[in-house]
Amino acid sequence: MKDSQAKHPACPATAAAAGRSPGQERSCWRARSALLRLALAGLLAGLTLPCRADDTGCDAGWIRCAWRGALDIWDNGRSGYLFSGYAYHDRSTYTADKLHKLNEGMWGLGYMRSIESSDHRVVQSLYAMVMEDSDKNAQWQIGYDWQRYWGPERGLQGGLGFTAFVFQRPDIAHGIPVPGALPEASLRFGPLTLSTMFVPKLGGGVNHGNVVYFFGHIDPDRWSR
Repeated sequence: MKDSQAKHPACPATAAAAGRSPGQERSCWRARSALLRLALAGLLAGLTLPCRADDTGCDAGWIRCAWRGALDIWDNGRSGYLFSGYAYHDRSTYTADKLHKLNEGMWGLGYMRSIESSDHRVVQSLYAMVMEDSDKNAQWQIGYDWQRYWGPERGLQGGLGFTAFVFQRPDIAHGIPVPGALPEASLRFGPLTLSTMFVPKLGGGVNHGNVVYFFGHIDPDRWSR
């Protein structure tokens, strides 16, 4: 797939590229906002619903509208590459024996498609990645990411947001894929973004939760426009 070829011209990556009207611009962002609401609700399965090619607005319902938003991101977004790095486990939450056995170097790779708002402050992404989990088993994950950035566009920016995802690892739910959502904070400069997520304890007892996970991604085309 070539990034420059949009299969769904109703919602191209930039308004100028398609010459769309302000009404079309609003429709496109309603579609992606619907995807945001879908992710917040934990209904990622809704993204698998079929969508007619002639659905040009969001009148068909917000789940179908979210599907259009996902297509918009995938077809019109930029490609990026994820790298997974490190997970810090709270020393007061885990026993010394468990800490000795834990893997904190959660190395992994992934692929993402991202699209920005017209002011380049809000970034929405779809992604898939695989990494080593805390027990050195493979953890597979697909999801949606939303970030709001502050700071100069061509300088260092800070961002806050969240990710909603479905993941699979052998030690959770007998290996059955399960959904999740986590807060996220980021720093980005040019094509490089470094992010962190916090996995809370949530009453998990000893040896569970309170993990700070660090990862990043590279967007080679971010400053090429």
